Amino acid sequence: MPSVQLCVQHRSIPIISSLTHHFYDIPILNHESVLNRPSIIGVTHPLYFINHGNFEENVADGASKRNPYESNYILQLANYLINQGYEKSEITILTTYMGQRQQIQKTINQVLKHLKGIQVTVRSFLKLCSKMNKKSLF
Repeated sequence: MPSVQLCVQHRSIPIISSLTHHFYDIPILNHESVLNRPSIIGVTHPLYFINHGNFEENVADGASKRNPYESNYILQLANYLINQGYEKSEITILTTYMGQRQQIQKTINQVLKHLKGIQVTVRSFLKLCSKMNKKSLF
């Protein structure tokens, strides 16, 4: 099956897209639409790494993982953004594990029902990366 590699990304601001560059064989360019996005209301920086000592858990099927601490953290951040005036349709939670997505969605459905409408999806950078013939770039 033929495959292609993304050449221009249209979703992430440059500071975030730069985190994925080492996954690709060729440089990924930022589309002009992501270069001048407004700052996030109520947040000082557009990118944070959190440091904690809470370990991942394997889910029942053993094929995925979840981290309850991280799930709670991101849901509280989503709630904070709602309180800053963002619409649920403007918030997407990306995770790399199906088990994490399921835990976040379950918490929204059972506990934080006011967050229903926030998109929660699995985004694996490795799944997005596939090699392509460099001649097809030009």
